[in-house]
This record gives sequence, structure tokens and C-alpha cells, in this order.
Amino acid sequence: MRSIRYIFCFVWISLMGWMLSYRMYISFVYSIAMLWCFWPSASKKGIRFWLIIGLSPLVIWNVGLIEYGRTTIDLHCRVLGFTAAKKESFCSYMPQAYKAGQKHKKGPLFSAQEHIGVHGFNFLLASGGFFAGLPEVAWETFYMSFASDPTKNGMENQSKKIRQNQCKGKKAQKKDVSRGNGNWMFSSRRIRTLVAKEIPKAKKAKKGTPKKLKNQLVEFKTKKEHGNNGNGYYGELMRTDNIRVPLTLAVSDGTLYMEAQKNDSETVIDVVWRGSITYPSNSHFTFPIPTIYSVPWISSFTGMKSDFPILLSEGIFCGMLLDGAMNAYTQEWHTVISISDERIGKEGRKQSQKGWIEFVLGFAM
Repeated sequence: MRSIRYIFCFVWISLMGWMLSYRMYISFVYSIAMLWCFWPSASKKGIRFWLIIGLSPLVIWNVGLIEYGRTTIDLHCRVLGFTAAKKESFCSYMPQAYKAGQKHKKGPLFSAQEHIGVHGFNFLLASGGFFAGLPEVAWETFYMSFASDPTKNGMENQSKKIRQNQCKGKKAQKKDVSRGNGNWMFSSRRIRTLVAKEIPKAKKAKKGTPKKLKNQLVEFKTKKEHGNNGNGYYGELMRTDNIRVPLTLAVSDGTLYMEAQKNDSETVIDVVWRGSITYPSNSHFTFPIPTIYSVPWISSFTGMKSDFPILLSEGIFCGMLLDGAMNAYTQEWHTVISISDERIGKEGRKQSQKGWIEFVLGFAM
């Protein structure tokens, strides 16, 4: 039991380091007190222990989330200004950020401390995605922190136009290629349908002579327009398809490359999805939360009349791409499927496979 507490404390100290790098200074100070509560000790900690633990939900909600939110808005809106994207209403919480991005000419858009903070957030996000049953999404974002800079003298030293292109899919300069098993792609009805369309041609393949099939651009379309806020877009896809595949493969140039091969017992289709892993400047999810600062008798001092917008920003990763602190790369997912597989049959192609994460996210999206 004592060893488990030491392990937990080590994880907590790592989280504290991220808070410090992400400019969550009040949260960092409070987390020191929390560490004292968690640390294995023979001495009794008394009323101070229960006071610190008892106040922690209030502090986490009204201080921790706000500090995280303000830093994220600052970084996100700086990226919007630099890339000449539309200024979002939540930028009013950090009014100088958008202008700072517009005026930025040379060198890194983010400071070294901010680079560390975003890398830390990327690790937290990837870890959360992995344990939530989205390992491919986790891998794609995690690998960006290790992909090679495609330029000789650093992305931050390139022209503004070249740097902006790093957030624009196939226009981005890339050096590395990552490859993985893609059988999971067939949990999506969209992928099943695209591959199933090629079955008639695949049947014409002859033994020993592979037959190339038509390349298929992978797009996940919705009936409604949702803009840059991912809540509505992925929420609709989650209801009509699933969340795992669109969240992983929804990039501007994602394409299926297919080839049919006939062997002794059956005909199979070799499937490769290939796409550029980058992040658009204004891609984000918004989760408004009520705080004590908008309570009527407090709002007169804070000026906060409505819920505070908590951002899950992919735009900050665009900022890292602009600086070469993260880098774009090409991802490939490869698998093989038999043309007799029920997943691409007449009924199977109309269905999607969902997991528990869709049920949970249904309450938030």
C-alpha cells in the first residue's frame, strides 16, 4: 500500500510540473498542499488534511480549470492571429492574444516554457485517448512530438507562408512516415462502404496478378454545418457512425489505396490509408462550465456574466507546428480484408461498431 502511494505521488509531481509549465501557478501552489496530503507519513495530519482535501473540488473547478482555460485561450488565439484565421468570441477573455499573433513576424510564436507545457498537455491527451479506447488517435497526436523537422534550419526560421502551410494538411512539409495495423478502420460504416464499392472489380483479379482498384478519398460528411467547433461535427458522426475512426482519419488528404489479390482459397483486398497528420489553426472543442465568478453578487466584481468556455484546443498543436516544436508527418494504416468478409457485405457495410466511449461522450457532445 505504501509503495502504491509513492507511485501515485510520483505521478502527482509530474502533473505539478505540467501545471507550472502551463502557467497554472495558483493550482501549482495548491497541488503542493495536496502532495503533502498524499505523501506517506507516520505522523497524523489532523484538520489541515481534511481542510485541504475538502476544498479541493472547489479549487480544481474554479481555479484549476480557469487557469487551464485562460492559458489555452491565449495560445489558441495567438495562433488564430498569426494564421489570419477568424477571431473567435472567446478570445475576449485574453484580448491581447489575437493581436500578438497578428503582429508576430519572426521566431517562435510560443515561448520555451509554453512548448514544454503543450508537449505535456499532448502527453496527457494521448494517455487519456489510449485509456479511453482510442489508441490510434493517441498515437497520431503523441508521435507529432517526436517527428523530425522537415527543414534544414528550423521551421521557426521559415517564411510566414511556409509556416502557415504546416497547419494545412497536404500543403505541409513532412519528413517522417509512421505505419501501423489498420484492421480497426472497419469498425466504421464509411470505410466499409468505400471498400465494398470495389468488390465487383476485385472479383476480376487473377491469381498471381494483383489488380489495382480506384483510390478513394476518405471524407466524413455530416448533414449539418458545424464550423470549426468539433463538438457538433464529431457529435453527429458519433451518432451516425462512430467516434474512433473519424477522429483518427478525418484529415484533408486521407485516402484509401487498394489492391485486389487472388490466392488459392479466396480474393482479398489490400487496403492502405495514407494521410498527412497536421492540425488546423482553429480546430477546437468547447465546454462551457458554470463557475462562482458568474454568481450575481460576485459577477459585479469579476465582470463574468456567463459560463466560462473551457477549450480542448487542437489549434495549439498548430502553433507547435508553426514553431517546429511538433512536426507534421505522413501516417499509414494497413490491413487486408476478404471480399467475403461480412463487414463489407450488403448488410454489414451499413453498420458501425461502437464502444463504451461513444456512450460516455454522448453526454458531453
